[in-house]
Amino acid sequence: MSQTEAALRLPAKRRRRGSVSCGLAEDEAASVMSRFEKYLPPQSPSPSLSDDDDDQDECTVSGAPGEESTSGVRERAIDQGVTSLLTSMESESRLAAIAQATTDGDSTQKLPRLSSVEEFEVAVRNSPGNARLWTLYAAHHLSAGNVAKARSVLQRAMETGERAVLSTAGPAEAANFTGSLLQAALNLEIAVDDGGCEGGKDKLAELEAVISRIDQLDKETFTKKAVDTLSTAGLHSQAEGLAKKLVKRHSLNPDAWLVLVRARLRAGNVVAAREAQRNAGRILRLAQIPHFALGSARLEFEFGDVDRAINLVEEQLAASPRRKSIYVSYLKLLLSAGRTSDAESVRARALKNLSEKDQEAINKLF
Repeated sequence: MSQTEAALRLPAKRRRRGSVSCGLAEDEAASVMSRFEKYLPPQSPSPSLSDDDDDQDECTVSGAPGEESTSGVRERAIDQGVTSLLTSMESESRLAAIAQATTDGDSTQKLPRLSSVEEFEVAVRNSPGNARLWTLYAAHHLSAGNVAKARSVLQRAMETGERAVLSTAGPAEAANFTGSLLQAALNLEIAVDDGGCEGGKDKLAELEAVISRIDQLDKETFTKKAVDTLSTAGLHSQAEGLAKKLVKRHSLNPDAWLVLVRARLRAGNVVAAREAQRNAGRILRLAQIPHFALGSARLEFEFGDVDRAINLVEEQLAASPRRKSIYVSYLKLLLSAGRTSDAESVRARALKNLSEKDQEAINKLF
């Protein structure tokens, strides 16, 4: 048995309050005491033994009632010292594993579960370009109710992490990194309960600041996701405002117009959504109209107006009766709505107007 094992077994020896087990050999006990001497208090004189204690257990020495013997104090100190040592070793081992897992900067690398500020600091220092790590770090503070620290982590990430990504992967990846963090910041501000957490009273101002940064980033993917996030949270005014800014910057992009139409439909503002459709029809180039019309039809179908969706597609078929993509979108809408007879009618039209190769694609939908 090793010395550490002997020390760990000491507290398990049979003993009574005020008594200490003597079952450990003297040389073994001396070895243990020597190893853990730095954890022990100064020695005090041991209580004297009485010649009349014949009726006691052979392996016990009694102290005064209510008092703990010097050997008992030593055993407890050894136990505490071993526990402290093992805890420290376990912590160092975890930090080493985290450092090793994050050194190469691979965002897909499986990590140990991070549960303390110290562990997160090791992780983000080793992998400053990992947006997921920074997001988890902010969430760690948010779960403790400290919004200010969560915001600080994300702000630090956008400063130090973006520089790291820019230097190693270039501007495009740096923009993606920033976009991911801004999405995390948006989720954070939406999650903040006004006044419910430390820093929660600044929610509105912080929310507007994050939305402004997303707009300035000017990446359609992140703007669209942010608009959907705001709409889902019931922040329809902010969602529409961000979508309108996207349209203003990219008025010849049909997908930008679709973001605005969707935001207005989600807010229940059908009149404004139709107005956006008409405006897009006047501004977009003729070649872009079919793409926009089909996108609008899908949105109308998604939000319950199947008849209007059908009308929008029929208008495009009338203008382009030999365009396979229109038939495919049309048939998918009808089949999703359970309108099988209408779908069969449209298929017959498609088979009449399309080439044999395109007809195969149509038949595969059934």
